[in-house]
Amino acid sequence: MSELQNELPNPPRDGITAVRFGDAHTLLVSSWDSTLRVYDLRAAGATHAKLLQPTPLLDCDFLSGEPQQALSGGVDHAVRLHSLGSGSTSSTVLGHHSNSVRCVRSCAAIRAVVSGSWDHSLKLWDVRKMSRQPVDAIRNAYLNGAPSFDYRFQAHAGLPRIHPNDNSIMTYTGHSVLQTLVRCSFSPRETTGQRYIVTGSYDGVVYMYDVLTGNIVRR
Repeated sequence: MSELQNELPNPPRDGITAVRFGDAHTLLVSSWDSTLRVYDLRAAGATHAKLLQPTPLLDCDFLSGEPQQALSGGVDHAVRLHSLGSGSTSSTVLGHHSNSVRCVRSCAAIRAVVSGSWDHSLKLWDVRKMSRQPVDAIRNAYLNGAPSFDYRFQAHAGLPRIHPNDNSIMTYTGHSVLQTLVRCSFSPRETTGQRYIVTGSYDGVVYMYDVLTGNIVRR
């Protein structure tokens, strides 16, 4: 516990948006300063991977069963998969939403990833299938023409729900994420086999979707 009570070295320069444990000793941190950092608490908090992304990150997670694989989502609309090798890192894009990605979660039961966005949708991605759209196209579109947006106060008038190059397995719609940064999650593996996805909503209701059919099974 003494290690956890100390400030980690080389902290992000801006607000931390998510913290996830990979195991009892590994910490994954995403930040508004566009970095994804991995801390090894056994090495006095030393950072053994730091991934600089093109835009601020809003959430992160480890890929289930893969301590050397991490996920991130951010304001450039992309869901990314990162390989955290010893001394080297690489990133690939699973797919894109039509607005900022507010949550990413891994599913151990079916080797898939769910992401939530301010485009009012959740999407399911196959970790073996990467986006066909060049990453630079998304990055440049964001950096050169993205409007200023504050999720706490502004609506998404006119935004499409589906990205034109969508390669997701399934899209789940019905909830709304105006003025909120609520996360999404798979249901417990032990009791449901992660058959359901749950998310909060702007209307104050928790929505539960069936992973396979996309239907809302409970509100």
